[in-house]
Amino acid sequence: MDSNSNKFRDLEKHRHSTILEDLKEIKRFVNNEYWRLSSCESLDGFSIFVEFAKRILKENVQAQVTAEQIKFKILLEERYPFKDPQILCLTDFLNNETFSISDGRDLFNEVVGQDGWKCDYPLYKLIWLLPDFVEEMLSLSQKKESKTHFVGTFHLGMLYDIREIKTQSRQLSTYKTVFDVQE
Repeated sequence: MDSNSNKFRDLEKHRHSTILEDLKEIKRFVNNEYWRLSSCESLDGFSIFVEFAKRILKENVQAQVTAEQIKFKILLEERYPFKDPQILCLTDFLNNETFSISDGRDLFNEVVGQDGWKCDYPLYKLIWLLPDFVEEMLSLSQKKESKTHFVGTFHLGMLYDIREIKTQSRQLSTYKTVFDVQE
């Protein structure tokens, strides 16, 4: 076995231990009845699933949210922490018949804002930004000249799970999965 493969293996071990330490830290901050965390590793990277109750949002916003729980996926690709994570919304929480952000787009830049990603940015801080992001999206969707359809980025070459992607059905004017629309 050559030294390059040993270095790569060591780097992978360090990356995994860093992610696990981050997860322990996250669970310390959000381990209560309003937050749920889970994680798994797959072909596209290490995924952290974050779910929080709409009750943690500001009271004036809660009535606008259609779901009781709001769920996000934070995807840490193999170049993490040197490359920013991707944030995908898995819940259609916008009470809007014409637009959804739960269609596989990466919402990282909108969640973090102008600060951008830094290698030493703790994941728990990223998670704490999610409720503020939801409130901001709800506020934007209520405006007459809403720009919410310009939110997020689709990445070429990114693996998408067709079951997570929703498409609009013009005939029904509601969101259905791709499989439901074809029936």
